Amino acid sequence: MVRNRGAAIIVQEGKIALIKRIREEETYYVFPGGRD
Repeated sequence: MVRNRGAAIIVQEGKIALIKRIREEETYYVFPGGRD
């Protein structure tokens, strides 16, 4: 199944905005955005 997703890369003062996700003892980072 293919899903559409929009995301943005936000750079401010040389830093990139990311969202920290923690699921089932796994931590990862994603760009801000959403799905339909």
